[in-house]
Amino acid sequence: MASLKGGDLYTALNVSAVTGLLDTYTGSNGVEGTAIFIDASIVPQDFDGDEYINYYLSEPYNSNLSYGYTARTVACHARLESASKNIAIAVSNTINREAITGGLMYCEILQTLPPADGTDVYNTPVTVIIKSE
Repeated sequence: MASLKGGDLYTALNVSAVTGLLDTYTGSNGVEGTAIFIDASIVPQDFDGDEYINYYLSEPYNSNLSYGYTARTVACHARLESASKNIAIAVSNTINREAITGGLMYCEILQTLPPADGTDVYNTPVTVIIKSE
């Protein structure tokens, strides 16, 4: 059965079409990289950028109806709504219908969520589903 590990999705997203739209982040280890946060429903508190991606497991916890697929939500954040949507489109264009071992990735871009307050940014979620062959 196909599955999508966090590192696999990071590798798929770590391409210039996506990373060129994101800020950089220097981790606690001092290494600078693109602001893609793996298996993180919350971004690090010391990140102060506006354009970033975080993603996390979002499939049902216990559902026989979901046998044969894995789902993750890729949250595409940006200060401007149009930038958030552009990141989501780049994510979908990059990985939609791409093959992985034992299956295919499919993407759905969801409605953009507005900022919760003045410290928040727009978020356009992309659901990534891996369907087994």
